[in-house]
Amino acid sequence: MIGFFQVLADGSSPLFKKTRITIKKANYKVQFDVGSRDDKILKKHDYFTLQNNYVVELLSSKKNLLPFFADQAAEVEKFIDVNSLNTNKESHLKAIFEYYNLLVQH
Repeated sequence: MIGFFQVLADGSSPLFKKTRITIKKANYKVQFDVGSRDDKILKKHDYFTLQNNYVVELLSSKKNLLPFFADQAAEVEKFIDVNSLNTNKESHLKAIFEYYNLLVQH
């Protein structure tokens, strides 16, 4: 992978964020005077973790996320449900990984 990762949660199972930039070209139509005259810069965020010393992309659904916490999946799932966490939100995803890393430390 080329680029930089931002470390959101550190520990035995870290959470990384990688930002991609895409450019949406202007789609202005002079004859109809509709559309956007300017190009737009769009930021997209992808989330990753380490598994067996390999960087692995995380899919945003809870069903796809829980296998990364194999030994503590039941506890993490309970934490997600009790706190009504949404795995699509960065702050919630960070809280999930921080909780898991606390479980593993003890």
